[in-house]
Amino acid sequence: KPFVRRAAADANDHLWQQVDPGDATTLTASRQLTLSVPVGGQVLGDLSLAPNPFTPNGDGVNDELTVAFSIFQVTQARQARLRLYSLDGRLLWETSTQVSGGPQQIRWRGRNAAGQTVPPGLYICRIDLGADSSQAADATLARIVAVVY
Repeated sequence: KPFVRRAAADANDHLWQQVDPGDATTLTASRQLTLSVPVGGQVLGDLSLAPNPFTPNGDGVNDELTVAFSIFQVTQARQARLRLYSLDGRLLWETSTQVSGGPQQIRWRGRNAAGQTVPPGLYICRIDLGADSSQAADATLARIVAVVY
């Protein structure tokens, strides 16, 4: 079976990728070359919340939380769902959006599902990504965010 590697690889580079002939899927035209590089199965990472803490009090300073994350090994759009929970596990707010690979951002204005500003405290910010494979690791990540006034 044929193998390929990066053209600029040096003689000590042993990172070869096996290539199977024929159409592996009907999702990709037969005249295209698609390589899959195993990276350990991680599809969701680099989750950061900024600013943290934040102050959604309407003064124009730090009123929104930016939830930034990256998507790896995903070639087609997937649904990402962001949920905010109180520490006792009550769902306060959620949104979902279609995303594809690379860096992503979702914003939270510090309001619950009824549109009311949440009280000061600690909250759980959880992001879930719909992944195709049961072998995909890290399809859910969570962080603590602080709301202060």
